[in-house]
Amino acid sequence: MNKWLRAFVGVSIIFLLFYIFEFKEIVGAFQNIDIRLVFLVGLVIMGSTLFGAIGMYLLVSRGDEILFSRFLPVYWASWAIGLVVPGQVGDVASISLLLKRLGFEWSAILARSLVDKVITLLIMSALAIYGLIYFAKIDHLNSKAILWIIFWLVILSTLCIWMQREFVRRVNSKKFKILKFTSNTLKEIANTVLNYPLRVIANFMITFFKIVLIGTAYWLMFKALGHADISLWEVIPLVAASSLVAYLPISLNGIGTVEITGILLFSYIGLPETTVLTTFLSMRLIVFLLAWLPASLILLIAREPTSNTLS
Repeated sequence: MNKWLRAFVGVSIIFLLFYIFEFKEIVGAFQNIDIRLVFLVGLVIMGSTLFGAIGMYLLVSRGDEILFSRFLPVYWASWAIGLVVPGQVGDVASISLLLKRLGFEWSAILARSLVDKVITLLIMSALAIYGLIYFAKIDHLNSKAILWIIFWLVILSTLCIWMQREFVRRVNSKKFKILKFTSNTLKEIANTVLNYPLRVIANFMITFFKIVLIGTAYWLMFKALGHADISLWEVIPLVAASSLVAYLPISLNGIGTVEITGILLFSYIGLPETTVLTTFLSMRLIVFLLAWLPASLILLIAREPTSNTLS
């Protein structure tokens, strides 16, 4: 799927959800929203982003090649770019390109960023499995569980087919350059994991807190919409499970597919579908604003490349 087709798929799913759950009901959910909690949601999201920046900085700047005060704007801009680039690797590619402009070696930055992304994926997967078993009760084969399994089989099959086609296409077009680049990247990944274990462990811990904060933001949004009886420790793993769908190359950054997954999962703990959809869409809007308002300024006042070079 190209990016335009993914965008079309995602927007189509959103409009379908509007039709199923009625747009008036979705808008009506905002009538009694607690604005104070919404502001708190924004602060928590910014906190999680700061944790993410610190975690990646530990891996990227292993020898103090760049100050954190300069790295943070680059990270923030890459986060914003990742929101409008297909899949969950857009931020990894963008931060590699942005740091390359500062004189850093692309393959090294990409490899270190991928270590951070894999750690995030591992923690989210562990939380998702916990949530599916203990809260969504996905181990009981009722009708909803069967629909969930079918849904995951379809998207995983799509992912496998896409990865195979993409790999063949890229290798056939630029075989030797890709093999060399891949070899350098793999070596850098191994070097990071084997020679900087304390930084990797620290990244694990920081990433866990980052994901907890993201789940907390969703929990606060549910409360802002009038559902104060829901447990934080139910929300965190189910948000992680829903967010994993965004890694699949079906729609642009998981638009639509994440919302469907969230509706399916949170229905297991008694949340109304309209509330879940409203929460997920609100979170998308808040995240987009928090990412792009500063990022627009960062990209506008970006300085000229320096001569920094990674070892």
